[in-house]
Amino acid sequence: MLAPVSLATDNLSLRLDPAAALADWKPFQRVPEAEAIAGGLGEIPLHWNLTPLRDKRPYRQGWQTEPPLKRSELAALVLHGQRCTSRSTGKPYTGFTSGYGLRLGDASGGLVAIDVDGASAEPLLQHLSGGNLPATTSWTSGKPGRRQLLYQIPETLQIALKEFRRATFTQYRDREGCDRHTAPGELLEIRYNRHQSALPPSRHPETGAYRWLRSPQDAPVAVAPEWLCDLLRREVETAALVVALPARDRQPTPIRRRDGLLGSTKPGGLEELLQTSIARLSVDEIYSWPGHQFRDCGKTLRGFCPQHQSQSGTAFAVDPETKEWYCFGCEVGGGPAQYRQFLRGDRGPLQGRAFADSVRELAAEAGLTQPQGNAIGLLPDRAAQTWQRSQQFTPTATIEQPFFDWPVPPSGAFVAVKSGLGTGKTAWLGRVVDRLGDEGWVALGHRNSLLLQSCERWGFEHLHVDDAFDRVGKSTSKIALCVDSLLHFRAEDFVDKNVILDEAMAIALHLLVGGTLKRKREAVLRRFGAALARARRVFCLDGMLADWCVDYLHRIAGSTRELIKIENGHPTPPLTVDLLAGNWDGTGSGDRSALLQKLWASPQPVVCTDSQLEAEALDRVLQSAGSIGLRVDSKTICEPDVQEFLRDPDRFIGERQPEYLIYTPSAEAGIDIDIRDYFSDQFCFFFGVLQTNAQLQMIGRIRDPQVKRWVWCRGSGLREGDGDRSPFPQQIARKLEEFVLQEGLNLLEDATDPDAIARLVQQLASAREDAHHQAFCILKAIENYERARLRDCLQASLAAAGHRVRAIVLDPVASVSESERSARECIKTANAEAIFNAPLLSAPLPRQRSSLQVPPAERNSAVKTHLLHLLPGIERSPQWTPGFVRRVQFDDRQFVLRQELFWLVTHPASARELLQVNIPVPGTLAFLGDLRSRWSQVRALTDLGVDSLLDLEAEWTANSPQLRLLVAHCRSREQRLALGLGRSESDPIRCLRRLLQVLGIRLERRRVKRNRDRFEIYRIDRHAWYDSDRLAVLDCLDRRWLHDP
Repeated sequence: MLAPVSLATDNLSLRLDPAAALADWKPFQRVPEAEAIAGGLGEIPLHWNLTPLRDKRPYRQGWQTEPPLKRSELAALVLHGQRCTSRSTGKPYTGFTSGYGLRLGDASGGLVAIDVDGASAEPLLQHLSGGNLPATTSWTSGKPGRRQLLYQIPETLQIALKEFRRATFTQYRDREGCDRHTAPGELLEIRYNRHQSALPPSRHPETGAYRWLRSPQDAPVAVAPEWLCDLLRREVETAALVVALPARDRQPTPIRRRDGLLGSTKPGGLEELLQTSIARLSVDEIYSWPGHQFRDCGKTLRGFCPQHQSQSGTAFAVDPETKEWYCFGCEVGGGPAQYRQFLRGDRGPLQGRAFADSVRELAAEAGLTQPQGNAIGLLPDRAAQTWQRSQQFTPTATIEQPFFDWPVPPSGAFVAVKSGLGTGKTAWLGRVVDRLGDEGWVALGHRNSLLLQSCERWGFEHLHVDDAFDRVGKSTSKIALCVDSLLHFRAEDFVDKNVILDEAMAIALHLLVGGTLKRKREAVLRRFGAALARARRVFCLDGMLADWCVDYLHRIAGSTRELIKIENGHPTPPLTVDLLAGNWDGTGSGDRSALLQKLWASPQPVVCTDSQLEAEALDRVLQSAGSIGLRVDSKTICEPDVQEFLRDPDRFIGERQPEYLIYTPSAEAGIDIDIRDYFSDQFCFFFGVLQTNAQLQMIGRIRDPQVKRWVWCRGSGLREGDGDRSPFPQQIARKLEEFVLQEGLNLLEDATDPDAIARLVQQLASAREDAHHQAFCILKAIENYERARLRDCLQASLAAAGHRVRAIVLDPVASVSESERSARECIKTANAEAIFNAPLLSAPLPRQRSSLQVPPAERNSAVKTHLLHLLPGIERSPQWTPGFVRRVQFDDRQFVLRQELFWLVTHPASARELLQVNIPVPGTLAFLGDLRSRWSQVRALTDLGVDSLLDLEAEWTANSPQLRLLVAHCRSREQRLALGLGRSESDPIRCLRRLLQVLGIRLERRRVKRNRDRFEIYRIDRHAWYDSDRLAVLDCLDRRWLHDP
């Protein structure tokens, strides 16, 4: 039986009865010992910032950032409560609090709490501290082995900890060299910003009350010891957890199960497979996100939610018997399949592809396989066949040579070469250049870092690096450049020169879809056409060349040219590739911690990734472990060491002996790393930026077939917006033409010229036959197909190329995942601060300078200058902080764009005037790919009456007539084309949410019970509406577009 807990205050001595405190307390009841809890405020220093609690949990919206509450207010909440409205019944009631918590971090002047959560966490604390724990304020919940210690962070360190919130530790290595782990559900936690700790004598739901071990009067808060400061500094600066084992001591994570791609296309088969998988898997295997930290709570397991920050750590509940779950914070739940979808960040209906993906993950972890059928598994046959046809190549000549060779083609020829990576295509081209003597050459690529290595081999100059602008018109010049720089040439500069298209597929993709060309695409396409049409010969090379690309480029160069299509069928040495599948984390990107652990343990790794942030984070962690290597990406591309590497990678590696190499798409194109027996492993991390062919190119840049490949790839690729997702070129062409026609009719509705519409239709028909337009539709279909099933396409393509591919499932490693995540957060913060502190540009960067010549400091200045141009006056706002820069540049890159659209929708008269100059006249352009205007979005949203929905007092249910009418209007093909919505939405609330999300507005909901009926009421989230960053951006848009000072 629990003994009464004695509490002494400045003005009263009371005894708390644990039996009373353990009663089933509800917020509409005053706690039995309310006076003792209120009186306990007298022991707490006045500079401590407190927040009211209900059973250990803060309940006030925005409690982390609200102004300090007076002690009298806190006492009143405990003693007298406050008037509230029930979310379930809508009726008023008096709500009480059960105590108060200390807001940690900057809110209370730099206080940090060490929470020893369980007896097994105490040895971990002693190990970290070496026993150096100065006497300080401390307290306990009364549960065995639980206590918290409070320390003061020195002012000199508080600035560095601005972004630090929380760290947890569960393992260490003892003096005997043995790994020690805390018991399940027990850990050591360090809390700081945006966290709180319940203080005595607040109510504890299990023990009755918290109690002081050393009150602030008995032992004032001590300054944080040096070991704690060093630990927090490492958390922020090196993102390396001290609990992570040294790389040399880590053992490879064992492969638990293997599987192939599932091939069932029958819904009944998937249902049966799902049930079999669930039966085979335990609760721990199904609910595998390492951050849950489940604890037993009666008949359920309770833990942290992967999609929201839970202070109590009990918001996410799982029933072990039914294996179903529910999150009380997110108010969603379901079975194991819904859980996997929830981890991917999707809360919509579980159907179609989302259902198939969830079943496949669970089946893989259960060790179940099915006959593969087609190589892509669960995909519609017609779509798969269309995609496979887009990969075909029909040669006019076939050879089988380990190193490609072919006679010099005659003048006027168009030569298309498909030969695998490492078969000497560029070496052959170098011999052709030598044989043709003084003929002029232009080598084109899709990046400015492209062809530096080839320039060395062929004796070419790089337009930017070698400042060759004054030599572009010479008939014998040999110059390499990115297609973005084609406007430095005149059409006559290409006459009788030979043109090389190295990595031709990537060039076509960049020309027609690349974002950097959007404002000048028409001009670049015309100049590109002039280059091919006037060239003496055109050489088109790619290891994955396809018929559609050759047809497109040959048509531009002139269909009367002799077409020579050569395929080298010599097999390249197969690579050994382990493709990680399954085990998702809470970010929707998938858990890659097992591969990261292998990376830390690899003696000489090479890493490729399509994420700049990931490259920087991995570089940071490897450096913190004492390794010295090279990172080649958009930020380091202009450094002398990187330039030397790009010109001759093998010589650089042989001379410098880097301990690791990291490269991104900024460097991979045109780079061949042939050195053998140097790298131990290749680790590939694909976040959905690149498509399948580009991924294959990145993997194949390391030529050594003995290097083991480890690949992690998102299940689906990243998308911009919610536009058409058809995998069929004809459908894309039809929808694009419908949109252009509709926009043209809208623009011409007031035209006085009776023939204007007829000319528009004629111009559209002419554009339909344009080679660029047709190739664009093919590319978009390929992109849509691969984005929807990125990992599947990568596995199928690797297998089709003859490589040995295994799909594997590895156990996640929580500490490694946290280490990498912390590093990414540090990089974001550091980059944001660099932009914030950068000087403004006094003049735009010269057009002649490429990314190869612009150092990061100038790029930061350019980003800051552009941001201040978009948001005039933001620098005078209190919101102008590094945190704001981080939000709009890294955390939510669409934030400003959504506020711009909101402003335009709420100012329709100004919108048409402002956007009129940007409205393209449909049919006047040969290329239709960029013809989606912002005005069409504004007009469509206005026609839908979205402005009438922007009412903070309005409330809706799924049966609201206004929303039913909205759904009906959204089904209009015209509206969906204008808004870029790929499919209609039948659910009224989902339809409303999707439209408001376009404007950066969120919904909140509450549950109501009336006459025994339960239903949900939705309204605009006021907290998000009054978000201070959002309001500051809208003020800046007033100044920008209304010229309001």
